[in-house]
Amino acid sequence: MPVLLSIIYMVLGNNYGMHLMKEGTEISMIPYKAIDVHWILPVFFIVLMSMFYITSSDSQSFSMDELISKGSKTPVLYRKILWVSLEVLFVTLLLLAGGGTISAIQGLSFLMVPVMITFAIIYVVLLIAFLIKRKKHPELYKEVTKEIQEK
Repeated sequence: MPVLLSIIYMVLGNNYGMHLMKEGTEISMIPYKAIDVHWILPVFFIVLMSMFYITSSDSQSFSMDELISKGSKTPVLYRKILWVSLEVLFVTLLLLAGGGTISAIQGLSFLMVPVMITFAIIYVVLLIAFLIKRKKHPELYKEVTKEIQEK
C-alpha cells in the first residue's frame, strides 16, 4: 500500500511540477500552485508521512523493548507504549523548540554532542562491567565462544 501511494504521489506531483516549470513558474511557487490544482497531493503526503512515521516508530519501540527484555521476541505492551510515548515527546519538544521550522533540526544538532558524550560514558561503563564479569566467570564465556564457533 505505501509503495502504491508513493507512486501515485510522485507521478501526480512530478508530472504537474514539470508542467509548471515548462510554463515558467518560479520553482519556489510550484508546491503552492500544485496544491491549488491537485487537492489530493496534501492528503497523499500526510497519509504517506503518517504511515512512514508509524512504521518507523513501531520498529523502534519493538527494537528497544527487545533490547530491554534480553532478546524476547514478544514485546510487553506497556513498555512498547512507553518507548513510543518517549519518542513522540522527543519529537514534540524538538518541534516546539524550533518553532516548527528548520530550527528544530538545528536544535537537534546542538543536542547531539552532549547526548553522544553521555552514550560514550555509558558504553565505557558497560564495557568495564562486562570485562569484570568475564574475568570473574570465564567459564560462561568459553561456552558461548564454543557455540559461536560451531555455528
